[in-house]
Amino acid sequence: MKYRLKPIIVDAVQWTGKNQMDIGDLIGSKDFEMRKPYESNTLTVYSRQQDLTVKLNYWVIKDVEGFCYTRTPGIFKKNYEPI
Repeated sequence: MKYRLKPIIVDAVQWTGKNQMDIGDLIGSKDFEMRKPYESNTLTVYSRQQDLTVKLNYWVIKDVEGFCYTRTPGIFKKNYEPI
């Protein structure tokens, strides 16, 4: 059997290497810590709910249940469009 993903609206921010606060705002927790390793384009976000590692240009997506995850730019472009 085949299934189609129901249309949903998500919040998302693309990691540019400089927008830590935008990602923090998306996660929405005041109890988080972000670490950007020296000479790295990876951001790790630690919160009560989860730890999230974000590579440069990846998208951080917050789903309808409030869970955050990452997607590559190509996968994001295939599955999401701005509204």
